[in-house]
Amino acid sequence: MSVTGKAFTVCGGRPLVVVAVLLALFFTVGHGVVASEASDSNGYATSSVCKKCHIDIYNSWKKSLHSISYTNPIFKNAYSEAYLSSKGGAKYVCLKCHAPTSLATGDVDVEQAITAEGVTCDFCHTVEAVDLTNSESPFKLDVGGKKRASIKDAKSPVHAASYAKWFNTSEMCAGCHEVANMKGVKTGSTYTEWKQSEYARNGLQCQGCHMAQVKGKVVDPAVKETASDTFHDHSLSHNVAQMGDAVDVVILNAQRTESGRLVVEVAMTNAKAGHNVPTGMPSRSLVLEVRVKGTNFTEAIQRKAYGKKLVDENGKTLVRAVDVLTRGVKVLENTSLKPNEQRIARFMFSSAPKSGMVVTASAYLVYTNEVSTEEQTQILMGSATK
Repeated sequence: MSVTGKAFTVCGGRPLVVVAVLLALFFTVGHGVVASEASDSNGYATSSVCKKCHIDIYNSWKKSLHSISYTNPIFKNAYSEAYLSSKGGAKYVCLKCHAPTSLATGDVDVEQAITAEGVTCDFCHTVEAVDLTNSESPFKLDVGGKKRASIKDAKSPVHAASYAKWFNTSEMCAGCHEVANMKGVKTGSTYTEWKQSEYARNGLQCQGCHMAQVKGKVVDPAVKETASDTFHDHSLSHNVAQMGDAVDVVILNAQRTESGRLVVEVAMTNAKAGHNVPTGMPSRSLVLEVRVKGTNFTEAIQRKAYGKKLVDENGKTLVRAVDVLTRGVKVLENTSLKPNEQRIARFMFSSAPKSGMVVTASAYLVYTNEVSTEEQTQILMGSATK
């Protein structure tokens, strides 16, 4: 490799070829390994390679559900059961989103390290196009090719870069967030919920909320200087702070009847989510809780749950994710709140405190998940007493 640059005399007259030489060495030694490390035999780069230049983005992604989409214990437990009950068939349904590099590599047995990285950097950034009519494989992939993103004039000294319009649209998310189970029944319809909302009509895409601009650098300044001091949040903003005020709760009325009962009316509005609440799997529910307390009065609590209910062929309601995935044949009802929808709920308590009454209404997002636990078994094999 030949390197040219302007020579400067420093340190007692010894010439140094600065900038060009340093950069050349950086990419030869520090990033020359990209050629050997960047991809496995199928052409995918690992996230540890992306980290070398995109440290802020990597750290953001590492906090996301995408980074643990395959390894998190909730998924692993449900997947193990689904795999056994479907005689292995579940791997073709589950892994296309929880370990999507398998779409290109065929590694549905997760023998390659890249597969276990889940929704890893290089999977999304090698998506060339999205075809939502192809539910089995909605992504057209350019593995080992250009790294695509939402930056129109993207240039990189390390790899080929290209703009892709999909990165600015909800269709990029829809490939995995519009999901059918093994019976072909829609178990997750987050994209459709957004598509039918005011947010979609106003042009606010999924990325507008889930990948907002945050402080940091797209590229490590040691690699390339960039003017911008912000990048798209790759943690996807699934955090309690953001979700804490997504639903507005207002107590409209709390009144005693002549018989001494208490009637409480509560208005609950999906104020900030661009999709239904809850969205996704039926194992999630929105629970509206009303508590009544008073002087010398035992606290009384009532709850109402909202969400999606799937049933099996015998009409039994399914709650566990593995059952929803493998046995659900029909959506019996869906009472989740649509974007900007208000629902008024009425609660009736048999009695109410006569003084100091305090009524509280709260809305909770509740997950019903199962994880494996470690238990110790002891079997007596012999004993002695003296």
